[in-house]
Amino acid sequence: MKYTDPNLVSTQDIRQLAVVNLVRLIRKLESSDDPSDDLAEVHQLLEALPMATGEFGLAINRLKNAGRYLQSCERGAARWELASLLGSLCREDDATTVEPRLRKRQSDSVGSNFELDDKGEATPSAVGSLIVLLITGVSLAFVWL
Repeated sequence: MKYTDPNLVSTQDIRQLAVVNLVRLIRKLESSDDPSDDLAEVHQLLEALPMATGEFGLAINRLKNAGRYLQSCERGAARWELASLLGSLCREDDATTVEPRLRKRQSDSVGSNFELDDKGEATPSAVGSLIVLLITGVSLAFVWL
């Protein structure tokens, strides 16, 4: 069993190493070698990655399923699980490199007359106007009853 390099400093480095190890595992499967011993290292790398709970659970389940399929001599199913895990890691890697979408201020939208300051918060005059509208609406509701 190999242990991961303690000099890895970024999550990008860890993700790339996990991808490289998964590719190596898939190639071992295709060449009829047994990659069961290397699954623990990929597990350790997955634990070091910042993932949402659902994504992490799915990744670990795929890795465990691959191990079970290898024990049952179902190499095709094990390869599918490892390839699915590899695909999800690559998609997540692509998604994290995209710049976040800039948000548009609400006051910039067409037909909006709600004033916001530079921080995106309502100005005191806008809050006052809303309070006056609320009081007027409640008063009219009682008049109509």
